[in-house]
Amino acid sequence: MDYNYVYASVSFAIGTAAGFQGVWERYNQDVVAAAKTLPGIVYLFSRGLLPAAVFSLLYGNGYLARLLFLQALACGTGAELVLRMTFYVKQEKQAGGFEELLRGPFDLFRWYQSFWLETIAGRMAEGRKKTVQGVILDVSFTDLVKHFSKNVGAWPNPQLMAQLEKEVLDLRVTYDKELAAGGDVTLNERYRYKLGYLILNRLGAAGLRTLLSD
Repeated sequence: MDYNYVYASVSFAIGTAAGFQGVWERYNQDVVAAAKTLPGIVYLFSRGLLPAAVFSLLYGNGYLARLLFLQALACGTGAELVLRMTFYVKQEKQAGGFEELLRGPFDLFRWYQSFWLETIAGRMAEGRKKTVQGVILDVSFTDLVKHFSKNVGAWPNPQLMAQLEKEVLDLRVTYDKELAAGGDVTLNERYRYKLGYLILNRLGAAGLRTLLSD
């Protein structure tokens, strides 16, 4: 058995890391949860598989023989460069001038990435709902706001917290107006979820639990 094929794992790691960057850019604090979904695993595996396959094919056909670790690195980074290349096709007339039309592997790559990232979103929705439910369960909206006000100083990003405090205050003002107008039986539950998703979207699950805990 030729154990040099193990160097393909280096190329695989680079491709996976590049894919993980795309997941991070889309989901930020929820990147781990996104990556752990079935579509996330498939997407990251496929991103790593391409450069690993390139290395294996080149090595298997005798094109790579020395400095295999560096060659594997080159296959990983090279595959990413090729995927992101664009080529000039023509100029198209637009309002106010001309726009260059560029095409390349990146067009297909972008579609592929968008497909999987959107599929991940669908799978994450149920998990996000359960996360919020677990934190806001049996706690009133006003009590959740009190927990937030008590814990907001614990988060180590004052600028982000100042913006979040304003958004929570706006939510509380809107709640009070609806309550004064009579509201309905769903008022408390609706605003509990609004508050939960607001914080989850800004800080992720860890921030949600930290700021809304008693």
